[in-house]
Amino acid sequence: MERIGKSRRYSTTAEGVATLTAYSILRDQVIKPLLAGFIRRQGRPPKLIHPLDLQPLLSVALPKYGQAG
Repeated sequence: MERIGKSRRYSTTAEGVATLTAYSILRDQVIKPLLAGFIRRQGRPPKLIHPLDLQPLLSVALPKYGQAG
């Protein structure tokens, strides 16, 4: 940003717009998803776990049985 003369007005520069865009994309595509993964959900865990919810766990623990088909 550049100040226009001695006024309180400013104009944007191409470099400033590019930097702002880069920060915006970084925040939306990198920082927010990372922070969302660290937040723990509040409340009780479910009493019954559906078999489809176990699929990712099985594929890690028992690769032979976790594969579909």
